Amino acid sequence: LVALVLIVANAAYLGGRRVGLAMGAAGYVLVLALGAGDADNAVRYALAVEPLLLLGAVLLVDATVADRRRAAALTVRMYHKSDAILHSTLEAVVVTSPNGRIMEANPAAERMFGSGPPNGRCGDVLGLHRDLRPLDCSAGCALVAAMLDSANHPGEVATPPTDVELWRALPDGTRQPLLGAVLPVFDDGGKPVEVVHSFRDISRLKQAEEAKTLFLATASHELKTPLTVIRGFAQMLLTAEAEMTPASRATALRSIDQRATQLNGLVDRLLLTSRIEMGKIELLVAPQRIDDTVAERVEAGRANSGRDIELHAGDATPEVRIDTDALITALDHVIDNAVKYSPAGGTIEVHVLEDVEFVTIRVRDPGIGMTREELRRCTDRFWQAELTDVRRYGGTGVGLYVVRAFLEAMGGELVVRSSPGEGTEVQLRLAREDRPVTVTSTQDDRPDTISAEPSMIREYMRQMGLTVQ
Repeated sequence: LVALVLIVANAAYLGGRRVGLAMGAAGYVLVLALGAGDADNAVRYALAVEPLLLLGAVLLVDATVADRRRAAALTVRMYHKSDAILHSTLEAVVVTSPNGRIMEANPAAERMFGSGPPNGRCGDVLGLHRDLRPLDCSAGCALVAAMLDSANHPGEVATPPTDVELWRALPDGTRQPLLGAVLPVFDDGGKPVEVVHSFRDISRLKQAEEAKTLFLATASHELKTPLTVIRGFAQMLLTAEAEMTPASRATALRSIDQRATQLNGLVDRLLLTSRIEMGKIELLVAPQRIDDTVAERVEAGRANSGRDIELHAGDATPEVRIDTDALITALDHVIDNAVKYSPAGGTIEVHVLEDVEFVTIRVRDPGIGMTREELRRCTDRFWQAELTDVRRYGGTGVGLYVVRAFLEAMGGELVVRSSPGEGTEVQLRLAREDRPVTVTSTQDDRPDTISAEPSMIREYMRQMGLTVQ
């Protein structure tokens, strides 16, 4: 009878509840037949209790197997989930042993620290530094050691040192700033068995921080220059007005007005940048012709700068979807840049061209031009090509950012082409009101179905910072 319980339990474990019940029923019938003639009361009692023991064994084993299967399924699901998170995260994750041997790294870590999975000790492969000193991982993870030193008891983590600023040297000699975090994995006895490191590249954040710092210094300089002139002439009028001739008084007032206008424009541009960043710019876009607006702004640029600015345009351009004030702001800034960055003189050319989709205002100057890196970043906010303390041309680095934002808001595009020493060409591409729409036939041959795919692709490319050919 005891052997039968063990056999049925094993059958239920291997084959499931039905197999166990069938094996138990067959075995009990056999045992019952063998002991049916025995008159011993103990034997009869055992035969009576045996079905309950068999049923209980089958149910207990079946419940145990079901729990194991659920636990196994949960383990597999959690494994795939953690594996998916590890491989899809943009942060570099490196798992090491307690002595610093790299055990596993996700694709982001492979991209950050070199092609292929990093192998070896983390101190040699990752080459991390904190402040001016390299991390010494010869006796284990340096970050974990710092964390365990702050713990109250061995194996107990008090305050994990997350978000630690680190850096590593790139092959070209530059520094790559990283934000690192570390967390050890302990066994049941409180002993670390693995160490999980995560690293985030904060190069762009550092660049943005440096750009903002430079912008504050630049803006202070740009604001101080007109304020100094205004204050100087104002003090002159207050203290020596009686000694001034009408001509000198008119010159002082004219200078104050010009500098005040310059200061007002600078403040307006800064406020405009802030409003664009917060998404609070509302443009009144409507179909309009731009011939008179372009001619007026070219004439204003010619009068304000004293430079030779030539306008090449047809008799009448098609209507485009614009906000007039936004176009004036964008065009004025592009012309001002063309004048400012061509200090040696020369003719600035403004062409108005058209194709089936856009009317393009092309401003070409014979100035200093830009390098490839400067061209790539010229529309970034707060960025300027001149990053030295001696700034020849002035400005705050927000102009082309505003121009790009306005054009995209009006459904247009900004294209900049330039080479060092060969000048710069800026194209303001404005969407035509009558531009054709691609009509495609679907599977049910409905001729009125309009395909939005081309415009979706163009918008996606614009958001990705790619130039639409």
